Amino acid sequence: MDLNYFYSICRRYLFFILLVLSPLCQINAQEKINIDDFVYNNGYKYREIIVSDSLVSIVPGLFGPSPSNMIKSPIIKSVSYYDKGLSSRLCVYLTDTISSWLQLAESLKAQGIPYRITKSLDEALEHQVVLIYPELSSRNLDLTSFKKLKKFPTDGGVLICFKPDAPSMQSIFGYKSLVKSRSREQVVFSDQLETSLQLSAHEGNPGIVQIVSKTNPLETVGYSETDYLPLAEYDDGSAAIIQKIYNSGAAYGIGFDPAELSASRQIDQGNPSNFLSNIYNQPVDIIFWLIKKVFQNHSDHPVILGMVPEFKLLPIIITHHVTSRIGLRSAILYQNLEANNGIVATYFIQSKYIKDTQGTAFFNPNNIQYLRKLSNNGMEIASTGVSNTPFFGYMNPGTGLESYPAYRPVITSETSGFNETLMGELQVSKFLLEYYLSNSIIQSFSSPTEKIHKDLYTGMEVAGYEFSTCAHAAQVQTYLPYYNQETIKGNRIGEILEIPVTLSAQEVSHLEDPLSSTVFRLSNIEQFGGVATISIKPNLDKVNIEYEKQLINHYIDDAWFTTVKGYGEWWKARSMIELDVETTEDFTYVNLYAPKLINDLPLLLPLEWQYIGSQPQGIEMKG
Repeated sequence: MDLNYFYSICRRYLFFILLVLSPLCQINAQEKINIDDFVYNNGYKYREIIVSDSLVSIVPGLFGPSPSNMIKSPIIKSVSYYDKGLSSRLCVYLTDTISSWLQLAESLKAQGIPYRITKSLDEALEHQVVLIYPELSSRNLDLTSFKKLKKFPTDGGVLICFKPDAPSMQSIFGYKSLVKSRSREQVVFSDQLETSLQLSAHEGNPGIVQIVSKTNPLETVGYSETDYLPLAEYDDGSAAIIQKIYNSGAAYGIGFDPAELSASRQIDQGNPSNFLSNIYNQPVDIIFWLIKKVFQNHSDHPVILGMVPEFKLLPIIITHHVTSRIGLRSAILYQNLEANNGIVATYFIQSKYIKDTQGTAFFNPNNIQYLRKLSNNGMEIASTGVSNTPFFGYMNPGTGLESYPAYRPVITSETSGFNETLMGELQVSKFLLEYYLSNSIIQSFSSPTEKIHKDLYTGMEVAGYEFSTCAHAAQVQTYLPYYNQETIKGNRIGEILEIPVTLSAQEVSHLEDPLSSTVFRLSNIEQFGGVATISIKPNLDKVNIEYEKQLINHYIDDAWFTTVKGYGEWWKARSMIELDVETTEDFTYVNLYAPKLINDLPLLLPLEWQYIGSQPQGIEMKG
């Protein structure tokens, strides 16, 4: 017998022998495995196995991608970068750079609030609305500074501060005593909010939001004996958001730091104990929406950037994860539904070119026709990796040398896999999709699990992605896009724009009325800001496609249906815009600097302002 033939047969069946003998496969297949509990109890170890060519869909002569450089330098932002703009902007007076000030900046920008950040108190007080960050304390302010700040609201200015606790400022914010705690879990907004912030008829009370984090409890300050009714209280009855109104000025104290909360949840998003799946919760967005309302109510130049183009109510991104041959063929049914309604969606494709216990190697030349049809009809083709590994959040980072067809990950059970690496999943799938769709650049990635790998965003940058839908909004507690950050406090920011997943059809399909549940959650996003990213698994089950039909019919006139890439590019261009307002004796000028082309950008202006004209021409006034 030919020895080479004999060895090839041995290698081919070694995979199946290990599958049978592996002790990890003795778990009852009917039981739903919690992979996080499994790894906690058993650990995770990278394991290798030889996979025969006969199990791999190999395209002769196709190799790639080229090796990646695994060293990626983060973007370092300085305060001076943000220290610009006219006095029409909200001004952040930064008292300590060892803080989540960069997250604060990104959150203000997300709400469309024009802002400036400065370390100079005198320059900050030239603005009408001043936010002191991260704290108002004798540790970083002298007596002269305290005197200036106490005088500011009485002279007509507006102060906003997180966790004000300086004894000398108690009278300014209007409270008698306070208690600090890390055990508070809820913020309950009062009816006073609607009156104080002059909410319109279509703007509702946020109700109750969760601020709990089991692994990184948030420090909160609760106030008592307040001069004015609080805008919100904690679950222990103490005041969470306080106010004191002067003749033309005001002071607002918020008893926790939403920027720190946001940054900590993003850093800790991989921890399953913090996951609030199927629970609407966006405390970060609501607090910065509140700051936006304060700015609009008190500023003489309350111009802000809108959050949805074309004056729609909210953006909706429908995504589909294609992880099987049936799913790939079913995707055409969903694509037909979307195309017939004149909308687009994002299809995350598993580039499965290896046969294992999960199924056949459906990503092969015979099935590429379906991908091309999706792409030719305007749908975004994106990646969800190669193997659909349950260990995505734990696997080996890899070397950056992984390439097709040498990279051969196989999954042998719910709790057993071989050869999978983060870089292999990211860069090999991107290479193959771009090879078959020669006119496309794959820019978006979605992980196959809810667990976020600690090196995910660095790996995505190395592989050449721009957009991610790997985080769940209920976990990071924001429904707005954000750039990944390396640390809770600091000045380093990544290049990947995360667009969190709002919900999946699976989360609501068991309910009596899935659409009503979806509409309720999206109504909150519509008011407080965010994007509705809805994942719908393409299959032959009529439940999912019927849900999508109802969703489209309900929102077809009011929502901007777009793709991950389409929304991400629009949001990036919006994030670069600088906005200032100047007033002369006769006119008010709104000055916009947009370094990148952007279409259908809405500006929210006071109702009493009358549009005269623009330079260059072409700006339309609606509403």
